[in-house]
Amino acid sequence: MKTISGGAISKSDHHKLPTRLVDVGSIETNIEPRLVNTAGFPDGQWIALSHCWGEPQNHPPKTTRENLAERLAVIPLNSMPKSFVDAIAVTRSLGFQYIWIDSLCIVQDDEEDWLAESEHMGSIYEKAISASSAPDSSGGLFIPRPYGELNVPTVLIPFIDPSMSASGPLGKYSIGLEWRQEPFVQEFDPMDTALSKRGWATQEWILSRRTIHFLDRGMVWVCKINAEAETGYFVVSRGIPIQEYRNAWGQIVQEHSARLFTYQRVRLVSLEGLASRYRHFKPTDDWYAAGIWGSDMPLHLLWSPRILGWDRDRLGVG
Repeated sequence: MKTISGGAISKSDHHKLPTRLVDVGSIETNIEPRLVNTAGFPDGQWIALSHCWGEPQNHPPKTTRENLAERLAVIPLNSMPKSFVDAIAVTRSLGFQYIWIDSLCIVQDDEEDWLAESEHMGSIYEKAISASSAPDSSGGLFIPRPYGELNVPTVLIPFIDPSMSASGPLGKYSIGLEWRQEPFVQEFDPMDTALSKRGWATQEWILSRRTIHFLDRGMVWVCKINAEAETGYFVVSRGIPIQEYRNAWGQIVQEHSARLFTYQRVRLVSLEGLASRYRHFKPTDDWYAAGIWGSDMPLHLLWSPRILGWDRDRLGVG
């Protein structure tokens, strides 16, 4: 694997593993996946899946206190939704043994476990594969592409080659049109995908150093340097550039506030990973609470004049 600029991604790029991971084996072993507790494991590498849970009736399989022991033994592939199966196939193909999937790697009915794991989201999503166009986990990564249909008739035209004979037609030209799909979209907007509505996607995209987005028009590789489509075309990524993080907290919170969460109580918790990384841009004596930095408090509080007839829909940060 290489960065867009051509530099190889270091195989020594190892980090402390999340508490649990799904062990997918390899293409050669093709074992059934299983959940593993990583306590005592050396530092390593993994991939994280960013995906939509969808409507309650379409929620993906979850790990609970009741089925945790079963998950540690085996998670049959035929029990997983398409997005999970596809993500495991991609993980194996890229040469990784582990993948982190939120619904499987966090014990969903254990509040203490959930809060503990949420604090580490910033480091978990270092490398991600993103089911960006799928509305829920049944959609998969490899979505049929909207190429459409175009029927162009072929015309046969008789011709005479004067150098050969002038007595009559020697053959026919076949004239038609070759239809080629336009190059991949030149602008990639992560805010214009099904996954963009998911609350956790804010920090997953911003904190991920490398992400493969699976879209209905192809794949896009995004890193901190640039974004490139599978066709080789460089595309414009409309995410928040790393160099603008210093002044971007208001924009981050504004976009984050518009996202949807399955459980509203986690809205502020899901900002913790971003805040921990953003702290590097703040003075050492600055403090953070509930989405607001002390040094920015006057700007980031919601101010409202008490004027009769004021349109409350026009209220905003700052």
